Amino acid sequence: MPALKGWGYKFLKSGVLNSLRGRYALVAIIVAVVVVGVAYLSYIKLNDAREQTSENTNARNQLLEHSRLIRDAVWNTRESLAAFLLTPNDASQQQNIYSYLDNAKTHTNNLLDQPWIIQHDKQASVQSLDETLDKLRLSIDELVKTRLDMTRQYPALALARGSMLPQHKVFYTAAAFAIEEFHEEPPTKLSLLSHQHFVEARHIWTQMISNFRMYLANRLGSFAEQVLGSQEQDVMTQYEDLEKTLNILQQMDNEGQLGIQGSVSLEELIASAHLWHDTFKNVKRIHNTDNWRADKKLIQDNIKPNMEKIWQLLISLDKDIELSVMDDLTALSRVAGNQINQLFLFTILALSLISLGYFALERTVLRPIASIANALKSASDGHMENELPKGGVQETKDLVSAFTHMHKQVQARQTALEYHALHDSLTNLGNRNRLNEHLEIAIKNAHRNQETFALLMLDLDRFKEVNDTLGHPVGDQLLIEVGIRLAGLLRDSDTIARFGGDEFAILLPTARETQASKVAEKVAAALADPFHIENQQLYTSASIGIASYPQHGHDASTLIQHADIAMYMAKKGTTGWAVYDSVQDRHSVGRLGLMAELRNAVRKNDLELHYQPKCDVSTNDVQSAEALLRWNHHEHGFIPPEEIISLAEQTGFIHDITVWVLESAIRQAGKWMKKGTPLNIAVNLSAHNLQDEKIVKHIRKLLAETGFP
Repeated sequence: MPALKGWGYKFLKSGVLNSLRGRYALVAIIVAVVVVGVAYLSYIKLNDAREQTSENTNARNQLLEHSRLIRDAVWNTRESLAAFLLTPNDASQQQNIYSYLDNAKTHTNNLLDQPWIIQHDKQASVQSLDETLDKLRLSIDELVKTRLDMTRQYPALALARGSMLPQHKVFYTAAAFAIEEFHEEPPTKLSLLSHQHFVEARHIWTQMISNFRMYLANRLGSFAEQVLGSQEQDVMTQYEDLEKTLNILQQMDNEGQLGIQGSVSLEELIASAHLWHDTFKNVKRIHNTDNWRADKKLIQDNIKPNMEKIWQLLISLDKDIELSVMDDLTALSRVAGNQINQLFLFTILALSLISLGYFALERTVLRPIASIANALKSASDGHMENELPKGGVQETKDLVSAFTHMHKQVQARQTALEYHALHDSLTNLGNRNRLNEHLEIAIKNAHRNQETFALLMLDLDRFKEVNDTLGHPVGDQLLIEVGIRLAGLLRDSDTIARFGGDEFAILLPTARETQASKVAEKVAAALADPFHIENQQLYTSASIGIASYPQHGHDASTLIQHADIAMYMAKKGTTGWAVYDSVQDRHSVGRLGLMAELRNAVRKNDLELHYQPKCDVSTNDVQSAEALLRWNHHEHGFIPPEEIISLAEQTGFIHDITVWVLESAIRQAGKWMKKGTPLNIAVNLSAHNLQDEKIVKHIRKLLAETGFP
């Protein structure tokens, strides 16, 4: 005992407990001894319970795996069925459907063989699942047959093909005979009048048939079901107009004013129109019920309920399997009850140690750390008023020293970060963040004072040529010189920012559009003067876009976007600057769409070549031709050639178009040569083509492939 007492005294005098680490180690050793002892006893008892539940868990996992595989197979059946409905002629989709159904059937049979199913009397539930899968298969068989037969799929379509189409042919043929009769005999006033009515009847019939086809396509394709009512009314209205015209012709026939062919044709017109209208009413009646599409009814009444039943059976089975876990939990709870008593004693000991540790921690650690935390909070607010603790454990002293050093470093870095966050590192001008910050302030001031201001977006022309030719260092120096020149032109209240690359922005507070235009002129003129960099004179120019608040936008992002659009408008002009125009903006959006469609037009061969002959005025002989590019757009109509070339040059697609034009022209000339009509063909090239080193080689290759001299 004296020796142990002496060792403890030496341990305390060694100074180990002066540090938080030493005190923590002492407490940790005590707690570790207790934890290891309790854990060992718990392990022995829990290991027995674990072995008992392991087998039950494996059995449940096998059941759940079969259930999951059935669910996956049914889900894949549903997905394959959806794909089949979209592409019914794809035989692989049908194979996938039945393959997944077979998988579900196989795993269902495997469930019946599991001992757990027998022990828990779940054979009836699994048998019901098996029967429902059989019903689902029969329903899918019927759906496949229906989807592959359009007349079964759409009942109204059979009426349209079997009755309405023949009546349309009868009506149109009869009308043609009646109209033709007018040309066979000398026209009279009465025959001219009857001819006009027959032409009008055919015109109304054509419109009615066209509207009916649109209505039928909309109904069968489900494109815009909300307009079906109005489409039906259009057809009925035109039929009423047709009846009025036919009644006029009937009255003329009663008065003997129609010819023989006209009278016969009129009877056929009236009969076919009535039969067509009666059939249309049946079509409309079918389309206004749920029976207009057979596959939809099959899905709703048979397939969907069977799938839902399968899901419910699987969910019920999974719940029963999960509930069986309670048996294992009951066994484990008995073991846990015994452990609680042991853990209770351990908890009392642990709480005692925690209480003693807390009081020691409060005095030596928590209070000093709280003082340091308050000092950190004050420092984060820009103050340093709290006094730091001078005593405590060694870790506290180290923390105070580190905090003092950190505070000095943070202050220095914060000052640098605040500057770099709002300035461009190359030109020392403001950056995008600074511009956005000033824009928000300008918007608030302008809104409050009912004032206006202007935003200018500036882009250097031919800057890429400077970078590519002279290198990026010269390009960077040019950007610095541009920033200096801009700063010398504007007021201190104006904001200049570099957006990145060769793009700059200028914010003119309280400036009106006319004032902004004058500033743009001054900036464009100043940047047109040469820059002297590394003993070289560099010439550049600027394209400037102007957007004003509130005319062109009420928020920062809109103003920047519209000024940017105006800048690209300025590139097309001659003044070097442009004010935002919403009409041109919409035109730009349209051009973006045309740019995308131009590539498709070349790939799909939608472009055309027309050939303009060149004649010798002395002999009037055609000796050559010029190839002219044409694009008749399905939506926008005729696109001018200069617009096509402009789009192609902007998108870099000019080479592909030129190759297409050359190949088409050479092949056409070859055809004329084979027919004995040799002609020279002139093909216009873009300036971009002249910069292509491969253009001559490609032309020679085309001539060699076609055999054209």
